[in-house]
Amino acid sequence: MQLKNVADVYPLTSMQQLMLIHALRNPDSPLLEEQLACTLEGPLDVPAVERAWQRAIDRHPALRTAVVWQGLERPLQIVREQVTLTLNQYDWSELPAGEQNIRLAGDASGEDRRRFVLSQAPLMRIDLIRLADQRHRFVCRAHHLLFDGWSLAVLLREVLADYQSQQPRVPHRDAERRPAGVAATEDGLPRPSRTGNNDGTAWEGHPPMAAAAPGFRNYVEWLERQDAAAAEAFWRESLGGVSPTPIGQRLSGLAEASEGYHRRAAHVPTGTVGELLAWARGRQLTPGTLVHAAWALLLARRSGCEDVVFGTTVSGRPADLPDVEAIVGPFINNLPLRVALDQTARVAAWLQEVQSRLAAIAAYQHVALSDIERFAGLPVGARLFDSLVVFENHPLASISLDGLANFRVREMDVSATTTSPLALIAVPGHDWSLELRCDRRRFDSDDAEPLLDELIEFLQSFPRLAEQPLSNLLSQGAAAQRPRWNFDRREEISASSPLRVAASGHDSIEATLTALWCSLLGRETISPRDSFFDLGGNSLLAVRLMSEVERLYGRKLPLVWLFQEPTILRLADVLRAGDQPAECLAPIRPMASGMRTPLFCIHPAGGTVFCYRELARHLPDDVPVYGLQARGIDGREPPRARLEEMAADYAAELRAVQPKGPYQILGWSLGGLIAFETARQLAEAGEPIALLAVIDAGMVGPDQKFSEDDFLPMLMQLFPHEYRPALEELQGLSAAQQLDFFRVRAEQAQLVGGGDSPIQDQHVFQVFQANMSALLEYRPRTYPGKLTLFRAAQLATPLHSEPALGWLPWALGGVEEHPLEGEHVNLFQPPYVAGLAEQLTALLDGHQ
Repeated sequence: MQLKNVADVYPLTSMQQLMLIHALRNPDSPLLEEQLACTLEGPLDVPAVERAWQRAIDRHPALRTAVVWQGLERPLQIVREQVTLTLNQYDWSELPAGEQNIRLAGDASGEDRRRFVLSQAPLMRIDLIRLADQRHRFVCRAHHLLFDGWSLAVLLREVLADYQSQQPRVPHRDAERRPAGVAATEDGLPRPSRTGNNDGTAWEGHPPMAAAAPGFRNYVEWLERQDAAAAEAFWRESLGGVSPTPIGQRLSGLAEASEGYHRRAAHVPTGTVGELLAWARGRQLTPGTLVHAAWALLLARRSGCEDVVFGTTVSGRPADLPDVEAIVGPFINNLPLRVALDQTARVAAWLQEVQSRLAAIAAYQHVALSDIERFAGLPVGARLFDSLVVFENHPLASISLDGLANFRVREMDVSATTTSPLALIAVPGHDWSLELRCDRRRFDSDDAEPLLDELIEFLQSFPRLAEQPLSNLLSQGAAAQRPRWNFDRREEISASSPLRVAASGHDSIEATLTALWCSLLGRETISPRDSFFDLGGNSLLAVRLMSEVERLYGRKLPLVWLFQEPTILRLADVLRAGDQPAECLAPIRPMASGMRTPLFCIHPAGGTVFCYRELARHLPDDVPVYGLQARGIDGREPPRARLEEMAADYAAELRAVQPKGPYQILGWSLGGLIAFETARQLAEAGEPIALLAVIDAGMVGPDQKFSEDDFLPMLMQLFPHEYRPALEELQGLSAAQQLDFFRVRAEQAQLVGGGDSPIQDQHVFQVFQANMSALLEYRPRTYPGKLTLFRAAQLATPLHSEPALGWLPWALGGVEEHPLEGEHVNLFQPPYVAGLAEQLTALLDGHQ
């Protein structure tokens, strides 16, 4: 079965997850966008522009992709089947040129800069601004979660070709501007030898675009096939013993220094470029090697280091992934390039070493920088490099835009954003364009131009000093006499670096945890008594927190800890105490003096109780809330094999908190059946039950048994935005495939904690399998009291089509039904959880 307007669903890459966290913390950050802008001169067929972009959206999955994360332990990207483009048009033709320029300098469209809503596709905005009768400014903004500069270049090339295919005659001024393959008539214009129309076919010489382009899923699947151990070994060996290269200087009045960058540009003259490239070709050296080598020399001279490390921006597109050049997606990555400078080495030989180093890291360019920094042994929050080289090599550099349409493309601008305090953007061409960006807090306004001069001097000297020792190159010229940077890295502390507060902890464990929390939450200071969730922590960040704790201390803490005083002090105490006994009672909101009767919430099929945290937030503050998660979820003991055994275990846990009834028990999905059996056993023991609430769970009839047909459709419902296979197909999957199927759907439904640990996933899957086996063997008995049933409008399983979901024969006190908005899978997610909490609050109040 195919759900409405959903073509595909798959997880985010590690780099996308980091970008998502940045987006959630800093929604207005310019680092979140890629932008392409240009001026179009000549007659413009606006409807054809709109059609060309709409067909690009239809063709590329990334342009129809949204990102979801709320309520999930693992964020996901959803590809819609259909998305309609909105082309925003503005008319500034009546405005004076000066005001037009002011508007364009301030904001691409001159309108309010609206944030992207990550859950709504397309995560792209296209503005067309009319400046004059035959002059328009085109601006495309795209969220960096789904695009990079290469992607925008791919789109521009395709859209221009599509636009051309829609034009019956393209009035080029001369035959030299004709598209290849288009014959000229006597008047010099292309002959309109039509082979198709606007449904995707094209004029002769302009083949139609493919109906569908390869999608980013191909890369996600490619990543899963890579040897993670080999990548880690490579980076550990490459960066062993590395020390970040200091740059800049500590300016007086640094605290008051304004944010932003000094920007300076320079050009390497055409003649110099020609000579340099001719020499480089003879040595089989690439232009990128020359620029990176010159930058390494500059850092070495200014820092006094003979082993420097800096960042290099790579396309991230693996050569062995078919059609990777045509995929729209966020492949780009920043990697560390470590360069050793042997003063006795010949310049030409050393340049070959730099090129070999660049080639070596290309094989592992898919690894996230956060992982590389961890492999390098850096403390959490520390930076591996503070300078970056961006050598632009995306397809725009090779596109000849003139002659592709009946207008000319001018003033092309592809934005490049960076957080590095010092960045070089190099654009190759007839002359090389170099732009230097210097953080105002680290550099004076007059620092950039000398650095550019020094860089160009190194480039010019390569051919002349090729056979001389590297020491001669470093000592040549007036720049060699410039003072070195005197910046002390120990003073380089900012809000983005948590290391300043590490020493404030009581001991090394608290200090390390403080640094870790600051890094994850983007805070400068944190009190050891602050709650992780009150500081802005969510489920996604909590999973990362536990993953880092496991890496640092080799301890997998019980998941219930997330509900027990999530502070640095508490976590440090847990780590000092050693292994804890397995627990299943999670105090989501523990009982305190003066509080009302507790509400006990029993886990659904996945075994965890994350889903009930949001419900607790919407209930009155004086209602204690406890969750009961499955035994075995942490891999500390085997799961319970029978549903009756689970219920007896949970009944004992309830009594440990509340020795006597009346009890209030709630369960969602499979948890509803376990809640029913728990209440039945307590009632059988003579305990009063004030509330038994079953949320959207169905029950078989007295003469029936549960079967796979009853719960496998529910499992498929747990992931509502993806293709659902037939039941026979699901039953025929291998064990590993079933695990993957479960993992993705269960995380979407908040049934599991998520994360990257296959061990944890395997434990959760084992619990899920045990729960399903227990359900198949369950033989219910009647319950003497009333059952309160909350049911969603959409039917999740065949059982949901029965009156009262099949509970009437089992609840001798009757069934009280309450309808809920939403679907089975999202009842505990906003906004539907508020409606559930409101109805539940009225029932709780009625039982006090």
